[in-house]
Amino acid sequence: MRIVQRMLATGLPGIVLFSGALLSCKPDREPVAPVEIQRPSTRAILPAPGSLIVSRGSAIRMAFDEGMNPGTFPGHFKLWSILGDTVPGIFQGVDTSVLFLPDQQLQPGTIYQGALRGRVRDLQNTSIGLNGDGVFDDTTLLMNTWFYTEGEYSTNGRYRIFLRDRKGEAVRVFAAFDSVGIYTGFKAPEGMALAVDGSELFVSSTGRDSVVFISTATNAEEKRIGVAAYPSSMAVSGTTLYVININGKAVTKIDITSKSVIAKYSLTFFPGRLAVSLDGQTLYTLDQSTGDLVLLRSTDGTVIKRLTKAVKGVIEGDIAVHPTTGTVYICNAGDFNVKTTDPAGGALQVLTSYPANVKPIAIAFDDAHYYVAAGKTLFKYDQSSGAVLASLTFASTVKSVTVIPTGELVYAPVNMSIVVLDAKTLTVLKEIPTNSSGLESIIASPNKFQ
Repeated sequence: MRIVQRMLATGLPGIVLFSGALLSCKPDREPVAPVEIQRPSTRAILPAPGSLIVSRGSAIRMAFDEGMNPGTFPGHFKLWSILGDTVPGIFQGVDTSVLFLPDQQLQPGTIYQGALRGRVRDLQNTSIGLNGDGVFDDTTLLMNTWFYTEGEYSTNGRYRIFLRDRKGEAVRVFAAFDSVGIYTGFKAPEGMALAVDGSELFVSSTGRDSVVFISTATNAEEKRIGVAAYPSSMAVSGTTLYVININGKAVTKIDITSKSVIAKYSLTFFPGRLAVSLDGQTLYTLDQSTGDLVLLRSTDGTVIKRLTKAVKGVIEGDIAVHPTTGTVYICNAGDFNVKTTDPAGGALQVLTSYPANVKPIAIAFDDAHYYVAAGKTLFKYDQSSGAVLASLTFASTVKSVTVIPTGELVYAPVNMSIVVLDAKTLTVLKEIPTNSSGLESIIASPNKFQ
């Protein structure tokens, strides 16, 4: 029988696509001894399951223990995105492998799944075997894979992710899907912030009443600054760092450029959590005794306004300011809801409520969505409508959440691991163990590192 061949413009010399129109007309046949005593069998599929940062121009390689007839693969192999879009392409044989070549580049930052099913055949037209038996149907799964493509998140460097580990007295550093370092030397760190350009990390060494400056470029400690008692949450506006001092009933104001204390504002209450308005004029904190949201003038610490009973009970949730609207979000863990107010401190509004004992403790934003860590579940919401777009529930509490500036990846500490998720679907891409039960807040750098 003639074999019809055509060369593909793949840059791989000698790669041949065998025409299924002629070869597929042969019926399945049983192996004939002594020439052939076994059916062909699968060996591997590449990209391997769980592969990350996969080139958008990748072919899918299916390896076998002998040469296969690629003309029998159409209709038996399928590649599709997690959103359900099937990828068209062609098949070609290379030695003992069959390549699936997509007709066009894959989408960036997208999960793809591939599955080979049914009675594909070798060059002698013998149907494939599985567990010693021939496969003669079109549905039996032979091998499958999933992978995540490259995207903006992986182009020209990686965003750094900083994870505060209070029990481990450290800040752990991650880039894309791998751990890249750890900062130590703190005592019970309870706060963390980044410079606007991401060049410096600030950590409150709470047990030592100091704030530590770290260069994110060199990973070197630059300076330790003594502050009032029990520094905790921090917020950055321009070149100014604000630190609340819980036991000291104060806010410390630090100039980032000179690395020196500018002022200390005494308060009449014990503050909890801290955020700053987009214009840098207003600080937002919580009165730990009353649960009030307190607005402070950033220039001198004067109380501008109080919004009574913004939160209930012990303060567990964060305050966050939306990076474009300036809306203030309060995670009211004690009453199982998220509240909002405008930058000037208008009437509080309940944005989202949760079932009893599902405590919202952290919130993060991208251009069109917000993410809430509430109890054991991570929620993704549409920013405009507030509708839930996706959610994922874990076996233990989600302790915080952050999203990288390009919006493709979400990071969340869960139990003793950091979980990296596809932002589109909240599908777990990788779980990185830390062996510490003290994981708390997490933030993403605004810039990339090589």
